[in-house]
Amino acid sequence: MSDGGKERGKNQQTSSMKSRPSGDADFGLAISKIAVAQICESTGFRGSHLSANDAMAEIAVRFICSLRKSANFYANLGGRTSCNVSDVIQRIQDLSLSCGFRGASDVRQCLVSSDVVREIAIL
Repeated sequence: MSDGGKERGKNQQTSSMKSRPSGDADFGLAISKIAVAQICESTGFRGSHLSANDAMAEIAVRFICSLRKSANFYANLGGRTSCNVSDVIQRIQDLSLSCGFRGASDVRQCLVSSDVVREIAIL
């Protein structure tokens, strides 16, 4: 006997509730939205559409999560259980290879004195 799709709709509703981010993720996304709005304002934009701001904030959150996972990977390669600044810098430097940061491929160069860190310090 058919219930007219009510049961299926109920299952879809509970599955969508499960996929909602937790309170911590909501807080992180809210902070990211503020940061994106401030970056846009500092680069000369006087306003932005809410959907564009939301999309950029989501991209920023995903980037930071990817950065964290990769930094943890570098820490594990080094035999450590938690990452440090060097692991994060190494990942940023790996991401920046396509941009052509000078000295990024030099394994003898100290990461703290790399062009990636200088670029971040300028911001």
